[in-house]
Amino acid sequence: MRRLVLSCVLAFPVLAQDAAASLTWQLPARGAAEYQRTTSAKTVTAPTRPAATVAEAKADVPVTFLPRLLPAPWLCQGELAADQRAVGDEPRDLRDVLRAVGFDLRLKGTTKLRYARIVPFGDLLLQGKVDPAAADGTQTFELEVTSADPELRPGESKAMLQRFVRPLCVHAATGTLRCQRHFDAVAGVVRSYDAELVLVFADGKNTFRKLVVRDEWKLTKVHDNQDAEFRAAVAKAIREGARWIQGQLQNRDRPYLKDQPNGERTYGSGRLALALLTLLHAEVPPDDPVIVGGFEELGKRELVDTYSLGVALMAMAARYAPPGEVELLRSGVLAAPKPRVLPAADRALATRWLATLLTNVDTRADAGYRLRFNYVPGPRFDNSVNQYGLLGL
Repeated sequence: MRRLVLSCVLAFPVLAQDAAASLTWQLPARGAAEYQRTTSAKTVTAPTRPAATVAEAKADVPVTFLPRLLPAPWLCQGELAADQRAVGDEPRDLRDVLRAVGFDLRLKGTTKLRYARIVPFGDLLLQGKVDPAAADGTQTFELEVTSADPELRPGESKAMLQRFVRPLCVHAATGTLRCQRHFDAVAGVVRSYDAELVLVFADGKNTFRKLVVRDEWKLTKVHDNQDAEFRAAVAKAIREGARWIQGQLQNRDRPYLKDQPNGERTYGSGRLALALLTLLHAEVPPDDPVIVGGFEELGKRELVDTYSLGVALMAMAARYAPPGEVELLRSGVLAAPKPRVLPAADRALATRWLATLLTNVDTRADAGYRLRFNYVPGPRFDNSVNQYGLLGL
């Protein structure tokens, strides 16, 4: 249930170039550009670095180096930096790096980029010379890539960096990033890019690995804010995601939905509750057999930790929310959510969950004056688990 958040403060790449009279994206306010995507990622290992460098990558890439879940092939106007010249959000994986470079209109002349904390490599440094685009807006360039030790962030202690970040950045890599793109200056949009990232690094004793990640995007349409087609696409994605979760919950004996025996955490039950909450927010009817069966299973379990209890209480509240309540709140028809009316059995279950939740506090503080949540009762708290406790309340 708990995930480590490596950073919240954005640090934009530093570029050694003149920014005057620069090109900018011209997406509609709060609109988006939709693309057709072709992507591939392959790997190969060899006993030496030179051998790995020239070997052909044919094998699938382990999830350790590249998440299986693909980011959506969209660029939202709200993702752009304030100057509307590059993606403002930091990349989180290697495909995000390709997207950031392909959409960065600041690249010209001697270029230096730094993308922070691309796990498991550390910070990625890109440098090279980028020639101006041709008259038709096409541009081809290649940058050298090296990994570096993660930099300390503002407000971050060296101890936190050493404890939580550096252990995740374990591979020193070198390589290249090649990009060919076409920017339409009249429309103010990148119509296409084709980028390839090649990294080589040590991956165990006498083992070197090469990763080849390729991503090609072609513009299909620019959308105005919340246009009908965009809303239909979002609704379709929600329906498909809900169907996938329903399929997973057909078998509630999956390992990740089961609690560890004699453990202090019930994260399996927490994941089950999170799945039920997601389905309800995706407007799957509360009487759907998967949801009914999921709550029956959840009621048989003994939830222990604050994460699981908080999500379970949220799911129970969502189960008995009046139809259309969210839209009524947004439109102002309702000033506040209506009180939930629970059947006796579910009310008793929610009362039991709440009682347990209220014991999972920082035992150093007097709860009558300051309520701070821990995973279970004990002399500690943190902001993340505290938020789940409050959401449960």
